[in-house]
Amino acid sequence: MNFHRGLTLLVLLCLLGCSSGEGSEYQMVCVCRCCYLGDCKPAQSNGTFPTDSCSACTKDRCSSRLGGRNATLGQECDGDKTFLKAECYNRNAFFPKLTCFVLIGLLMGLIIFGVAKNQVPALAAYSAKHFDY
Repeated sequence: MNFHRGLTLLVLLCLLGCSSGEGSEYQMVCVCRCCYLGDCKPAQSNGTFPTDSCSACTKDRCSSRLGGRNATLGQECDGDKTFLKAECYNRNAFFPKLTCFVLIGLLMGLIIFGVAKNQVPALAAYSAKHFDY
């Protein structure tokens, strides 16, 4: 019975992790990236900052936060052929939360099936046919 309590506690902690972030003040985050030939990496200092809306996440704002024109010339980004890219992420978006809940639900279903296949008489024939080692 301790296994079931532990499994329940684990599932609750995972679900809590999926729903965390709703109480934070900013739901949108702007990430400034240094790009060269299509390969982008996050800027090292002051490259990520909270914002009220994605419309405020612009290359000009990233450039001013990273130190103006010098940011693209080598202080933050490597080389003079790099350029800044601004990306906005919504922490409270529907699709990432849906993905998290679907994966946890699928994992729970598989664990329950794995535990129940030997215990439920209706699944005994299925268990003997496919899982008898």
